[in-house]
Amino acid sequence: MADPSKTTIGFTGDGGGLFTFQVLWTAAHNKLNVKFIVWNNQSYQILKINLLQYRQEQQIINEKMPEFFSINDPDIKYFQLAQALGVQALRISKPQCFLVTALFY
Repeated sequence: MADPSKTTIGFTGDGGGLFTFQVLWTAAHNKLNVKFIVWNNQSYQILKINLLQYRQEQQIINEKMPEFFSINDPDIKYFQLAQALGVQALRISKPQCFLVTALFY
């Protein structure tokens, strides 16, 4: 954003993105040259990883993951959320199509 002639690319997971999606409106409102990529695994994965590590360190076994670490009910359509906030968006469901589609969209 320091050089408006260049595109800035932001990456986030879907869990982290839920805390910061207002940035999409800001980008649209200010007509920023930004692309956002949201990796959607329907999970707060970093929290799961941290909890697994803690449980291993504390030798806690056979404990289920808390249900609230999953972000799958209801299914969040992030591309529609982006569109609602004024950002052009698309959903890429095939990983092999990611680079060409996301970078040239």
